[in-house]
Amino acid sequence: MIGHFPEGARALGLNGAEIVFNPSATVAGLSEYLWKLEQPAHAVANAYFVGAINRVGVEAPWKIASSMARAISATRAARLSPRPRATRPS
Repeated sequence: MIGHFPEGARALGLNGAEIVFNPSATVAGLSEYLWKLEQPAHAVANAYFVGAINRVGVEAPWKIASSMARAISATRAARLSPRPRATRPS
């Protein structure tokens, strides 16, 4: 899917897709908000599962958004989010 337009997602659904993987490199801010909003919307509107794959972690100066799997009902099937790295005692 390209950008924030629903046409690509719709075309995949109309052609029989049962699951769509949507890789991205979304960062915090408006893009992160849209990322979390659009993925479940695609799942519901097109009656397929969405695997939304994003980088996870921190790359200065950005906080990278999470990855997720969305069911057709828009419920979250799974979520991968950044977690702090463990530090070793010196």
